[in-house]
Amino acid sequence: PSNERQLQLRQLPSTIRMAVTVEGTAVEMQAVKPEDPPHVMISSDGEMTPFQMELTVPDEPSVRLRLIGGMNGKLTLDRVAR
Repeated sequence: PSNERQLQLRQLPSTIRMAVTVEGTAVEMQAVKPEDPPHVMISSDGEMTPFQMELTVPDEPSVRLRLIGGMNGKLTLDRVAR
């Protein structure tokens, strides 16, 4: 339901850059509308589309995070050294 806080759309601050790769292919990040199909699907049994997402803050070189999602539903979050 759209009124559930966890499921609501979020907007990142303009100071954060995001790069996403889904199944090895770079995804063009643009404004998303609720009717757009998702880039990553998560099924009820925990399987998901494999993806990698990097978040960076250009003005702060020490801030770089990588989230990796595996087909088995496992998520890994790492701080990436620059």
